[in-house]
Amino acid sequence: MNQAPPPQREPTVSLEQVAHYLRDKGLATPALILLGIGRPLGLVAGQSLVLLQPLLPHQGWQAEIGRMAAALGDEAAWTRLENLLR
Repeated sequence: MNQAPPPQREPTVSLEQVAHYLRDKGLATPALILLGIGRPLGLVAGQSLVLLQPLLPHQGWQAEIGRMAAALGDEAAWTRLENLLR
């Protein structure tokens, strides 16, 4: 039985690119508000994804969930994005 090739990854976007895009679209203030609301839930959301990870049928999805969980739990990234948007 042949296995499907691993999915191609999209290039990762830097926090600077995200901040630049949000500022260009006039969304810096709403993004800062949402970051303030979402920050306390980031760790909880990340840990919830870790709990779901073994239930996913595809290895590629499992790896992506791990990356997303790590990103949500990265307090330094939240702070850095907030500073870039100010």
